[in-house]
Order: sequence, then C-alpha cells, then structure tokens
Amino acid sequence: MHSINQQVTYFKQLDGTVRFNYQAIANLPATLKDIAMRSQEKFQEIATKLEWGNLQREAAMAIRELEFTLTQLEISIDEFMNAMQYVMIGRVPVNLISPTILQDMLKNVTLVLPESYELIVRLSPNNVYLYYEVIQTAMLADMHSLKLVLDVPIKTVSRQYELYKTVVLPTHIFNNTYAWFEIGRITLLLICCNAPT
Repeated sequence: MHSINQQVTYFKQLDGTVRFNYQAIANLPATLKDIAMRSQEKFQEIATKLEWGNLQREAAMAIRELEFTLTQLEISIDEFMNAMQYVMIGRVPVNLISPTILQDMLKNVTLVLPESYELIVRLSPNNVYLYYEVIQTAMLADMHSLKLVLDVPIKTVSRQYELYKTVVLPTHIFNNTYAWFEIGRITLLLICCNAPT
C-alpha cells in the first residue's frame, strides 16, 4: 500500500507538473508575442534615436557650412571696406584692381588715345606699380552699382601747356548774401598754348 500511495502522490505531482507545463506551453505564444512587441518597441526607439542622431549631424554640418560662409562674407566685406578707404583718399586699391587687370586696362586706354598722346611711362609689367602712385580715383554710385573712375595722367611730346590754379569765386545765394565753397583738393587748369589749328 505504501507503494501505491507513493505512486498516487507521484501521479498527483506529475499531474500538477503537467498542468503547469501545459499552462506554460499555452502561455508561450502570448509570452513570445509580448517579447516580440517589446523587442519591436526597443528597435523603434533605437531607430528613432539613430534618425535623430543623423538629423543632428546634418544640422551641425549645415551650421558649420553657414558659419564658414558668413566668415568668408565678413572677410570680403572687410576687404571691400579697406578698398573703399583707398578710393576715398584717391588711390587705386590693389585688392580691387590687380596689377594684371590695371595693365590690361591701360593697354586699352592707349589704343584709343589720339595721335601724339601717350601714357606718362611706357607700359610694362615692371613699372605698373608707378601707375598705382599717379592714378587718382573717385567712386560714383547709384542704387544699382558702384563705378570706379580712374584719372590716368597722359602726356604729349609736341605741345606746350601752361598750368593755372583755379580759384572759386563767391556764389550768390540770396539778397546780398554770398558764399564761398572750397573743396579740399587743389584744382588746376591746364591750357594748351600751341595747339595745332
């Protein structure tokens, strides 16, 4: 009897174990589904973080490119302002008109000069720097553009000139009121004395 009791106890335990295993097997699809859902959520979270990281990298790269472009713009504006200061004192800025460009411009000027007129110094790459010293500049502007005016001295061999200093006379403003306007630069008048007729 003792052995039958043991066998009955064993069957009861076996029955409990089988039920437990049966319930575990019955719950296995739900458990696996839950694990799959959690894995998918984790994957989505990681994918979102990766996308966000990529967007942040792209935004950081765009910001760096903008900073570089703004720095270049700032440098260009500084160079332009320095060139304008040279123009304001009547000089040709080298960073605005390079020696090669100036030489080409002066070559074009010599092509349209009337006969017997020439530049003050023979034009060559070795003496272009002299023109930076003698050319006077002025800036004309409108709403759409800036125009740089170059006053290039020329000479002629066959003519004689007399040089006079011009004097500004008082200008009538209203009744018995006159004003004298003076510009800082000395203005000279050049008169050709032996012009061919």
